[in-house]
This record gives sequence, C-alpha cells and structure tokens, in this order.
Amino acid sequence: MSNELVFEIAIEDWKVTPERAQEITLFSLELAMHRAVAIVTDEVVPLTPMAFGFLRNSIAQGHEVTVQNPNVFGKVSSPLSYALPVETGSRPHWAPIGPLKLWAKRILGDEAAAYAVQWAIARRGTKGWFMFKKGFAQAKPKVERWFAQVTQEIIDKLKSI
Repeated sequence: MSNELVFEIAIEDWKVTPERAQEITLFSLELAMHRAVAIVTDEVVPLTPMAFGFLRNSIAQGHEVTVQNPNVFGKVSSPLSYALPVETGSRPHWAPIGPLKLWAKRILGDEAAAYAVQWAIARRGTKGWFMFKKGFAQAKPKVERWFAQVTQEIIDKLKSI
C-alpha cells in the first residue's frame, strides 16, 4: 500500500541559488517528515491490538526518515513477523500453541482456551485489524495540513533570502 504525498515548489525570479534552495528545502522537509511520521504513528498505535504490547511497541519504535536527494521518505512499520497477518488477517493455518497459550491466559484468563482458538484459526483463519490502513487514513488530513504549512514556510524563507 502506497501512501504518497507530493509537493512541488517552483522558484522563479528569486535571488536564492538552486543549490541553496534545495539545501534549505531538504532540511526543512526532513524535519517536517519526522513530525509527519510521528502523526501517523500516533494514529496507528492505539488501533493496534495489545496482549503484551510487543506489536504496539515495535510500531512506536519502527519508524524512520530517509533523504535521497531530492526526495524525503517517511516510514511507519513493524519488524515483527506477525505484524502483516495482524494487519491483513490470515488464511486458515495451524497456529503454534505456545504463543496462543500465553495470549489465552492473559486475555481470556484460561490457558486451556488456547486449543479452541487454535482450532478456530485452523478452520477460519484470522480477521485483519487494519490498524495501519485506518491509522494512515486518519492521519492523512493532518499530515497534508502539516506539509502545506511547511511548504508555505519554505517558500517564505526562500523569498526572504
């Protein structure tokens, strides 16, 4: 799933050199992207199911910002192998009983319930939580407003040089 926002800044008849304009722009956009990633993370994390908090914590810590001139990229993700099946759901499969026992004891208060859950997953699979999809959708207007503001600030700064 691609969530891409593109902003263009045209420089005409300004006294700033293209190199300096690009330097100022990239610096400002990198800082802005860090905030945008935080905005998305703040929307995704509360939508993430929690038994022990590992998935939520991995998302809260699993973001990065990279600059590949002339682009700035932000990423909100989780390195955990089960993040994608939690996001999108899974087909029927035989889930390992160990993690299910821990989950059943913590959530249901009955470790033995793990066997019924295992059987249900084997028959029906799991439903997706779509925490990234929903979180990105909730964050998008905030991120768009933020980048519109930052874009105007960059233009004002470039014009003042």
